[in-house]
Amino acid sequence: MTLLDRKIPPTFKTIDNISFPWPTTVKTDVGIPLFILNQGDMPIIKLSLLSEAGSWYEPQNGIAYFAAKMLTEGTLNKTAQEIAAYIDYYGANLSIITRVDYCSIELVCLSKHFVVMLDLLTELLTTSTFPQTQLNLLQKLRVQALKVEDEKSSQVAHKRFKEALLGKAHPYGYSLTAADIAIVTTDHLISFYKNQLLADCQVLLSGQVTEQHIQYVQQLLSHIPSKPANRPNYPLSIKSPSRIHVQKEGSLQSAICIGKLLFPKTHPDYLAMYIVTELLGGYFGSRLMRNIREEKGYTYNIHATMLPLKETTYFLISTEAIQEFAEQTCEEIYREIKILQTEEVDLEELTTLKNYMIGNFLTSINDPFSIMQRFKEAHLYGLSQEFYEDFYHTLQQITPARIKEIANTYLALESLTEVRVG
Repeated sequence: MTLLDRKIPPTFKTIDNISFPWPTTVKTDVGIPLFILNQGDMPIIKLSLLSEAGSWYEPQNGIAYFAAKMLTEGTLNKTAQEIAAYIDYYGANLSIITRVDYCSIELVCLSKHFVVMLDLLTELLTTSTFPQTQLNLLQKLRVQALKVEDEKSSQVAHKRFKEALLGKAHPYGYSLTAADIAIVTTDHLISFYKNQLLADCQVLLSGQVTEQHIQYVQQLLSHIPSKPANRPNYPLSIKSPSRIHVQKEGSLQSAICIGKLLFPKTHPDYLAMYIVTELLGGYFGSRLMRNIREEKGYTYNIHATMLPLKETTYFLISTEAIQEFAEQTCEEIYREIKILQTEEVDLEELTTLKNYMIGNFLTSINDPFSIMQRFKEAHLYGLSQEFYEDFYHTLQQITPARIKEIANTYLALESLTEVRVG
């Protein structure tokens, strides 16, 4: 047996293109889109049911969150305990995720148990009863969770950051409060359940999928009372950039959020801006990490990211710094942005960034569930597989001059909002 010589680095290979399977579309009898990715070596299936039932669509704050949470709290035939025992018995996982723009009901189970788990899912989607005792319990738990969140400077900073950009009245700007929770009733939830929870729904199915599985999904969809979603109009009235400092007694660190609203994921400069964001603070070797963590030691972690929503995208730099160095940390963040605007990145650093980003992307498409997640991340914004082809070409072709141009166009220091809590 030949021993591995650890003095010799592994062979380095460049990637000429990105190629991975894309889900096929099945036309269902009831018109609900069904996307299928039949891939993988393991006998596992994941079903995701997406609907236009995020907090954007709720008539009152908190209703979308609790309507989704309460789905597993009781049906006409099962209690919350029996539902939990059923899921546990079959070794399945059922999660319900509520975002601003959508709701996602996700089921993962062994292929051989898929049919019985679909029976349960059908029951939840058609006969949930929203028992008052369970709502009372969930309300108490959520209020307690809010109290814990409000003790964390980072959580307070993120909430205040959203509010500073769009205000509390906008779905992208508001955060749930104890007062909101207190006035949620079962009548509110039942109405949302009947009229909105499954609006404009679509199904994503990945893993070892058979024709029998598809037939059973078709049967499930025939029971779903899906209807068109009426998306309320909330204009993006962006507030003027500001500097906000929230004092927090006893805090040893300051949580910092610096950023702005950009544009939707469909914008022609989205991918170039994404690359600039990664260079600035998106990975361990980024500018912010090298300067503020490694050289200055002001923080343990700092990150720059783009958070896409249906109608806009947050650009956000976030960190927690030692209290006495909070001001210097902000100054260094602005200094690094200024350097991007005035100096072209050297080719060696740019090559490292490109290799990291393409490698990181390839690790995110190595199984059917992660491929379907990539599909979901494009499909939700009206994008196709071409988005990822464009990502590869933009990454390969971007130049130091283009990076400098993007930084000057979208990261003007006077356009950034800063929130510090601590």
